[in-house]
Amino acid sequence: MFLEENEIIQTLKSFPPNEVYFVAPERFVRSGYQYHHQRRLTGYLWDKGASVLAAFVQGTRRYAVLFSIEEGALRFSCDCPAWTAASNCKHVICALMTTLHLLSNNLFKLPGAQEEYLAPLREALLNVREAPSPSGSKRRAPVYEIVIGKEKGGPTLSIRKNGSRLLSPWGVPAELARFVSHYDGYVSPFLMEQFEGYLKKEGNRHPIFFRTGKGEERVEWSPSTAYRGKTEMDATEKGVTIRAVCFRDGKEVVPFARFGGVVVDLNEKRLVHLPHADGWEVFKTLRKRFHRAGPVWSGDEVFDDEETGVSFEVSHPLFEAAQINIADSDREKIFDRLLLKIDGEAVSPLPAKHAYAMTIDPKGGDDDRLILRAECRPGESNGLGHKAAASGLRNGAAPGEATTIPLFEFFTVLEQGREISQALRAQKRKTVLYDLFFKLLPIRTKGEAEKLLRESLAGNDFKKHAIKSEAKQILRYFLSLYLRPEVRLRFYDGRWRIVSVDKSKEALLYRIPYDLFGPEVFRGMAVPNEMSLPPLALHTGLSELYARFKEAGIALFYDKKGVEASRWEFSFDARRASGIDWFEIKPEIRCDGSLIDETVWRKALDRRGVVEKEGVVRILDSNSREILERLAAIYRPEKRGRKEIIRVPRLQILDWIALRRAGVKVTLSEADEALIARLTRFERIEETPLPERLAATLRPYQKAGYHWLAFLYRNRFGACLADDMGLGKTLQAISLLAGIREGKIDAPEKGPSPGGPHLPEGPHLVVVPPSLLFNWENEVARFYPDLKIHSYTGAARSAAFDGADIVLTTYALVRREIETLGKIPFHVILFDEAQAVKNIHADTTGAVRRLTGAFKVVMTGTPLENHLGEYYSILDLALPGLLGEYDDFRAETNGPGKGAATRREGSPSLDLLLRRTRPFVLRRTKEEILKELPLKTEIDVYLELTDPQKRLYQATVAQIRSAIDDAYRSKTEAQAKIIALTALLKLRQICVSPRLLAPTLEGRFPKIEFLIGRLNELLEAGHSALVFSQFTSFLDLVEEALHREAIPYARLDGSTAVGKRKALVEGFQKGEGASVFLLSLKAGGQGLNLTKASYVFHLDPWWNPAVEDQASDRAHRIGQEKKVSITRILMRHTIEEKMMALKEKKRALYRAVMGETARAGKGFSISKADFDFLLGP
Repeated sequence: MFLEENEIIQTLKSFPPNEVYFVAPERFVRSGYQYHHQRRLTGYLWDKGASVLAAFVQGTRRYAVLFSIEEGALRFSCDCPAWTAASNCKHVICALMTTLHLLSNNLFKLPGAQEEYLAPLREALLNVREAPSPSGSKRRAPVYEIVIGKEKGGPTLSIRKNGSRLLSPWGVPAELARFVSHYDGYVSPFLMEQFEGYLKKEGNRHPIFFRTGKGEERVEWSPSTAYRGKTEMDATEKGVTIRAVCFRDGKEVVPFARFGGVVVDLNEKRLVHLPHADGWEVFKTLRKRFHRAGPVWSGDEVFDDEETGVSFEVSHPLFEAAQINIADSDREKIFDRLLLKIDGEAVSPLPAKHAYAMTIDPKGGDDDRLILRAECRPGESNGLGHKAAASGLRNGAAPGEATTIPLFEFFTVLEQGREISQALRAQKRKTVLYDLFFKLLPIRTKGEAEKLLRESLAGNDFKKHAIKSEAKQILRYFLSLYLRPEVRLRFYDGRWRIVSVDKSKEALLYRIPYDLFGPEVFRGMAVPNEMSLPPLALHTGLSELYARFKEAGIALFYDKKGVEASRWEFSFDARRASGIDWFEIKPEIRCDGSLIDETVWRKALDRRGVVEKEGVVRILDSNSREILERLAAIYRPEKRGRKEIIRVPRLQILDWIALRRAGVKVTLSEADEALIARLTRFERIEETPLPERLAATLRPYQKAGYHWLAFLYRNRFGACLADDMGLGKTLQAISLLAGIREGKIDAPEKGPSPGGPHLPEGPHLVVVPPSLLFNWENEVARFYPDLKIHSYTGAARSAAFDGADIVLTTYALVRREIETLGKIPFHVILFDEAQAVKNIHADTTGAVRRLTGAFKVVMTGTPLENHLGEYYSILDLALPGLLGEYDDFRAETNGPGKGAATRREGSPSLDLLLRRTRPFVLRRTKEEILKELPLKTEIDVYLELTDPQKRLYQATVAQIRSAIDDAYRSKTEAQAKIIALTALLKLRQICVSPRLLAPTLEGRFPKIEFLIGRLNELLEAGHSALVFSQFTSFLDLVEEALHREAIPYARLDGSTAVGKRKALVEGFQKGEGASVFLLSLKAGGQGLNLTKASYVFHLDPWWNPAVEDQASDRAHRIGQEKKVSITRILMRHTIEEKMMALKEKKRALYRAVMGETARAGKGFSISKADFDFLLGP
């Protein structure tokens, strides 16, 4: 039959070729075009009435594309998985293009000669042939059969004709042609849907057989019979068996097989529609979930096209871990589809509630961290006691289950970072999201939540739209999980239970640790209910953690043991002396009234108050914990061995005073009680008569300093006089020596001298930098000439100190002559500008610590410049033992793995250590004391680099950046820091003058130009100026410019002879000659009085602001009558600008230690991050 006039053919002939490109999505159009060129269309088949055309396209298997006319329009369909009613596939495009080409060979042309390929296709498309019947015989109609089955790979479907399986759809009725395949017969879900459609339309028109491993059974389609599917969970001693089951009229169908949306009832030989197949959705969901956890199922029948097994078994722990959470809105529907059993008997679940608990696992963490495991335990959430919970575990109750995993995956998503952008992995942004997550939880309206999101993500860290949008999306998603009411299906205590999920209580298991420990508790979190902390941090905050959880009705466990708070009582007997500078302590500690064994409280010290006693972990109440923290900082058991008696430095007696105030019973000797009485009246120190022959009138604050020094002298302590530069530290020290000489100040441990002044044995020793030798000679001669000075300096120095009241020497000579000086018992030792021995490891520091003196005073305006190790070095020189051993001090004040330059913010130990030193450190600033001192103004002037400077600077940055990166990769941190600082030196020299690197370089240099211009203005107005630089080579260039301008100047640096320094300073002060004084920062920045100058210029910044301040105070000090102007000359957009920012950190540390509280600042040292900052744009 010729089909030229067929409606489908006519519609195809009139089909606009351009419309092909809009039939399917672009990617399918491209793929379909390739299939067309690859000649993938293999044949056509018309149905009996020529109303449906099947085109067969070869893909991963042969797919059938159907053309038909519906409501006057051409319609397409395909049996491939990609085709949907809303979106055609590449097979449709291939079939359409090839068909249009067959009907009009100028459309969608194929390359080369293709007639051999096209001719049979054209014949099949345009003609229907009927096979001739044998002559004189009657034609016999073929018998077509449908065979369905289940095999290992999934469901199968094939068509047989007269008992033989068909591999080609040629001549097959159209309603069956789509089911013919020359492959293995496995069918897709889409084809299974088409088979269901066939059954509903054609019914039993063709015989249907179901193939099993035992053979074939003919089955009949029964569309009206009601079957339904359910998921059965049967709990046994071994575990939980989960089965997909089928019911008919309330009775279980056994055996059965599922084939897409239909079920084969093998007993009734019936093929039926399953309207309630969603009863197996729970089964499929659980199987997928457990499949991810491991191979846990075993089945004997094929269940669907993807996975095998109508049943599988899981252990009880694995079942609990799966966490079956059911939304309240789906609760009735889900439980209608579930069949719960215990040992084969159907049961109904019991309602239950959770008791919430936090378990600390000291053995479960990596990297020396303790695990904090948030758990939901059986029972009422009413603050379950540890004893009841422990009993329940012994009797077979379920162990703690995880909190709602999907909700609290919020933390693992952020910490693991695999599903979020790199930007959100930054700690600062994660911290914002953690804060915001907890703030969002109590909010119940969308408007309030959106307002909070907008306000909280308005900062610079979320300025980019993509970052902000991603953050909002994450928070909205997890908030939606929190707001969804749920129940949880659990099996414990031999019963199925429906447990109410209290997400607000679950959230407290995360919120409370976060409030106490910050984002550190979530660091590296990989399991949604497992947080972690370093042992020290956890033990320190454990008491507060326990109190917060108890208030919230949450139980706390430690290593599977219950936790209880207990009150400890402390008493110490310190009446036994142990030498002049030590006393002995006998501790007695009780827990809830019972005396604690020494091994127990020693262990408590190590674990910050956490001990196990009688099967219970006992933690201290907040007051006892605070006492133990103080005790831990005072007492070092690992240093002193296991003794009942503890030797403690006498200087640490103030710590015991603080313990007594906290409620600790401390028994002291009468002498020490008297000393404590004096120390507790420290703010009202009794005045000491001033020396009568002192040729100076002391200011009120200087008198206070004299009384303070006298008090410490009498009580055998030491002192750190840390007044601001220019407040007369030297005069106060001379007053002390004069008071001792005249007997105004009692000698230590003695009453007033009965025969007049008490003259101490041995001279005093004054140790100074070389530049201050002449200053001390002048000051002593001026204020108290009765004191005879022996200068232990020069090549002809002698250690014969007979008749000398004061021996004057330098730090360098102490280092070289310590074998001689260390044997001499001095009376008072004064260390002026004591920052010279700030490095505890330096040879000079080690030498001066070997000097012997009855009373030591360190004098410095900057007892701390860079880090707390310097503070220790200076304080321990005057007050040995006050701060304990250096390694212990460093451990207490540094964070884990940090260098000496850092400190832990808010560390109780640091607060205690600094509180120890405050009675012995006297610090007054000029702003506090000298209201009459002229105003000091500071100006930062920024200049631009010249073009040659800029090119050289940028090239050098690129060069040294790689050098610094290489150093930090291949060297130790200390070595890398030295390499980095050396590299940065080049940048600083370029900022000052490129001639420091290339001496022959010519050109203009902005800093020198600016300085010369300002000096000319100042000199015309009759002013004097100090000019500081750390580069003496730059001072050479400044000298050249001053010569050219005929400006007189003086110069003092490290190469200037000691004798000449005195003359230079006196000449400048008297106005004899030069009004410009060039000084190197190191040699001229301390000890000099240069009040003639009222202008100070810093030509280059130094890392430490205290050093610059000290240099500036050569002019801004007592005796200055004019306003002092300080100018820093800096280059914009260079390392100098970045150095100014880093210096602010050092100022913060200085204020913290020397101010009223140790919590005001943080430690500082230059780090790799700082180097990156300095080299950044």
